[in-house]
Amino acid sequence: MSSKRARGAQKKSKKLQALEMQQQQQKDASIKLNLLTPTVPTIIVNRSLQPIQKAKVVSEQTLEDHEKTDDDEDDDVDDDLILIPRPIEFCARFAPKATWTKDDSNATFCLSIPSFHESTNESGVPQHVAYAILVETPHHTFTVKKRYSEFAAFSNALQVKDVSWELPPKTWFRLTQDAALSDRRTRLEAACVDLLQQRPYLALDHSVREFFQLDLFALSVTPSSP
Repeated sequence: MSSKRARGAQKKSKKLQALEMQQQQQKDASIKLNLLTPTVPTIIVNRSLQPIQKAKVVSEQTLEDHEKTDDDEDDDVDDDLILIPRPIEFCARFAPKATWTKDDSNATFCLSIPSFHESTNESGVPQHVAYAILVETPHHTFTVKKRYSEFAAFSNALQVKDVSWELPPKTWFRLTQDAALSDRRTRLEAACVDLLQQRPYLALDHSVREFFQLDLFALSVTPSSP
């Protein structure tokens, strides 16, 4: 009876050893599998409402820009620099030419309409009349050509700003006689002078500066000019 128990215990011991050996083999195989399997990066889930900030990539060009000296930056600015006179520095104060003094700068200006030009087609038929507006400062002059229809459109733009500007009445027939055109020229000049003399603040108004091209006048003046 004892021998049977001994044999049974021996069989159980062998089974236990076989089981332990099988478990060890599985463990070794698992370790090898882990060594052969590439590592997968951990995915971080952003559960908050805040967006994930991406890292900024600094390019070589950006690094080169940071390495520039102050002198280099000054050179770059000088190459692209365009000097534009500000409105307050050019044609900002209307004054009749007779009141100018030797100390007045280009901020002071006046205007007149000394002439007009009648355009014709190939057959010699009159097409339209352009009035030459002469804008003057103590040091420079500038000419702007406008048709009567442009004066009328400018008057409408001023009315939107509650500025009443009276022009010579529009005729129902085309003006062709020199006397009639000369009379209109005189009236248009008086209207322009009255507009700026009675309302000095309009010299800085965008619509006024655009119509008389005061900023374009300023751009045409070289920086070396007085």
